[in-house]
Amino acid sequence: MTSRGRIARAFWVLTLVIVLAVLAFALRGLL
Repeated sequence: MTSRGRIARAFWVLTLVIVLAVLAFALRGLL
């Protein structure tokens, strides 16, 4: 259970990082 939670947490963190990077790139492109 801990390993599954760890993997899920890592997956969500990676997703958040990618989304933030895309948003930052889009904002930089618009601005």
